[in-house]
Amino acid sequence: MEKEKELNNEFNLPIVGKKRIALYNGFVGQSDRVEIKGQIVDIPVLENYLNENWDIFCMLPQSIINRFRAVQDINMGIVRNPRIQIDIIPYEDKNIDKLLNEKPIASIPNFTANTFGIFEIPLKRIIPKLESGKYLIRTHLKGTDSIRQNFLDLAFLTTGMNPLFSQDLPIGFGRLRILPNNYENFVIISDIDKTFLNTKFEDRQGLLETLLERIENKQPIPGMDELYRKIKHYEYPLIFISASPSFFHRVLEGVFKRFQIPIDGLYLKKVTNPVSNISTKIINVITNINEYLNQGINEMLNRSVKFLNATMQTMVDQTAYKLKVLLFLRKMQPTFAKEIFIGDNTESDFLIITLYQLLLNGAIEEDQIVSFLYNIRFKGKDAINRDLAYQIYQLVKENYQIHGKINPIYGAFIHRAYLLPDQNGIYELLEETLGKSVDEMKNLKIRLPVVYENMWELALNLYQKNVLNKNDLIELGKYYSKINPEYKEKIEKEIPK
Repeated sequence: MEKEKELNNEFNLPIVGKKRIALYNGFVGQSDRVEIKGQIVDIPVLENYLNENWDIFCMLPQSIINRFRAVQDINMGIVRNPRIQIDIIPYEDKNIDKLLNEKPIASIPNFTANTFGIFEIPLKRIIPKLESGKYLIRTHLKGTDSIRQNFLDLAFLTTGMNPLFSQDLPIGFGRLRILPNNYENFVIISDIDKTFLNTKFEDRQGLLETLLERIENKQPIPGMDELYRKIKHYEYPLIFISASPSFFHRVLEGVFKRFQIPIDGLYLKKVTNPVSNISTKIINVITNINEYLNQGINEMLNRSVKFLNATMQTMVDQTAYKLKVLLFLRKMQPTFAKEIFIGDNTESDFLIITLYQLLLNGAIEEDQIVSFLYNIRFKGKDAINRDLAYQIYQLVKENYQIHGKINPIYGAFIHRAYLLPDQNGIYELLEETLGKSVDEMKNLKIRLPVVYENMWELALNLYQKNVLNKNDLIELGKYYSKINPEYKEKIEKEIPK
């Protein structure tokens, strides 16, 4: 180790190690319904950062939070079958020393994640009942049950690097918010790119810039940061969902910290899942070859090709992914919580939120759900493969068992990030994709997506839904007038007297 340090110092090279951390989505819901999910990953880290204070949600050293880029996490490594301890602690004081040593309310001392480092556990298995309020999930690393992972760790240790796999310190914290069972107020669910952040991903150059862009250079759509801060004054749960890959997690946590927006959840796509689905499908075909052959070669090939095409599409598409996240979140909510959805017109947000309502209020016959989803074509492409359709169906059934057939959406708003589709274009796409007219969907009590042009229009819509009060609307109008003076006269006319 000393020789390596001497060599690196001679060439002025930093000592690079890796740190094992826990990443959480954040969870909101009733105590008996919350399901905790997380992932243990390895991240590269410079040795001189190890002794710094790290932000508990960004999992970044304080000195580099604003300078961090998503590209630095592309080689984030999964940890196979890690053994962890999960503690539930109060969220009253953010002092890091207190959080590290706080006596837990409840714990599960030894729990093993899967081969992708992903773990899922019902909160009621850790503690049968938890009073409403805010908590933290604290995670300790206890080891790994994977022989392969142990050999990888051993090989890394022989390089002389410091991996900091300490079992004495927590490796991550997650947010946990328990709502009372009779909660009937709002839950705000929002997209990120082109809804909150002014992300440029229209072409490859834009995608590359997004990867290389520092946290301090990421900019919100004008006024949206102020709107979300205002929303949080009401203590509504605020959850963000994005189809961005999970290696954007630390960057986006840093963005919300920078703009002082206290979020309750951040859900990103785990890119290992589609690859895993392909592997599982190949194994299923091999192990059940007779069943596939009995279907006929052409049928087998057609289904397999469609599956592979649709699975590869899920790596860039978001319909099934976001729909599954929304249904998972809904399972945890009090039955009469009112959901407000905010998205944009760049992809399929307006389809997702409409389909979500049709599924939950029983507008699609239960025995037709899988077939209906599997046959959806959106903008000329298959939107959902059969396996994902079945997973969505299972989540819908679970929601029926918990809530009955109820539409939780109280309002759905779509930012017009691109010129098209506009409001009429969205209606036409919904009718074409879902096979139902706008009038028919309105009769089914679907709250159709409403297009807005800017923060002010969204604020007006939220005021009309009683999400914001009049004073806050006026303040938002003044704020937007300052950053966009050309809207001042229009805003003055539209502010309610």
